[in-house]
Amino acid sequence: MPLSSNLNDLVLSFVNSNSPVNLFNILSVIEGTNNIVLSDDWHIFKENNDTILFNQIIEEQGSSTTLQSAINYLLESESIYSNVLSDYMIKRKHSGSIKYSFITQYGYNLKDLKQESCLHREQEQEIIKICLHRNYKNNIMLIGDSGVGKTFLIASIAHLLNLDIYYIDISSVLAGSKYRGEFEKKFHAILNEALQHKKILFFDEAHTILNTGNSDGGISGADILKPYLMNNNLQIIGATTIEESKFFSHDKAFERRFNFVQMKELTVEKTKDIVKNKFKATVGWDQQVFDQIFLYLDDNFINRNYPDKALDFFDFYFAGEKLSFFNINDINKVFNFFTRMNTVAL
Repeated sequence: MPLSSNLNDLVLSFVNSNSPVNLFNILSVIEGTNNIVLSDDWHIFKENNDTILFNQIIEEQGSSTTLQSAINYLLESESIYSNVLSDYMIKRKHSGSIKYSFITQYGYNLKDLKQESCLHREQEQEIIKICLHRNYKNNIMLIGDSGVGKTFLIASIAHLLNLDIYYIDISSVLAGSKYRGEFEKKFHAILNEALQHKKILFFDEAHTILNTGNSDGGISGADILKPYLMNNNLQIIGATTIEESKFFSHDKAFERRFNFVQMKELTVEKTKDIVKNKFKATVGWDQQVFDQIFLYLDDNFINRNYPDKALDFFDFYFAGEKLSFFNINDINKVFNFFTRMNTVAL
């Protein structure tokens, strides 16, 4: 019986047989024909009655939800099962009984995003292509302020080179890691999977990894990562801010293994090219209106960077225009709406 089995039917079968409804009993039935034996840690759950918990999952996810979906839910929640489940899924994965992927659970392939032109980043693209093809020191750390297009640049590389580059969401890895050592197990599993299947990992806000995991006395993400970086078959791409980059550049182990690529904010003129390429309707606009928009962005959003704040504005404008709320002749109304939407009252 596979993990794709209907959870609702499994729960009902135990209710009808007056057996305790819990994950221990369900997995025992599932694994009855396999060689995987639940570890001793599971036996404390043997008499649990989790009918309410599983009914809650079924209610939230629908009556057709699978046991695999329930396991994902329990892994990411602060469930009593989350610690032993992490060990179990790793053990089951390596047994070959299922094709379970920690990488796809906690991230996604940047190649699956819509391919768009990455203008005015040709030099950075060339540097990154060279670094990815190096035999040694083939890891990359992008350094730049938020909004300059670090993730978009790496997505463009994934398309240009037809590479599987997986964006890993560290916050998702941390979710449900309530017990000591849980983060380490998940992080090890992700790195081992990437190494085994030659998948490139991309960590945005990479500095958050450094001390992650050691707050409860465990090993930090940085200490877990360093031994893996010695293997040239594993490639890591990180992105961090200028301020946070010192934690990497001042650490000799990271300095030896990473190429540091700086990304500066694009100029207004280059950003205009990007906007006209993405939003074709702007090509015929009056230049004065175009200049007025960028002057507005410069004056009101000095803490945000190009091209992000411009793309955000034009996406907002064309959504409103499509709904007939305003047009280019109502530009001051657009400014008012956009300012209100981006202002947090204190």
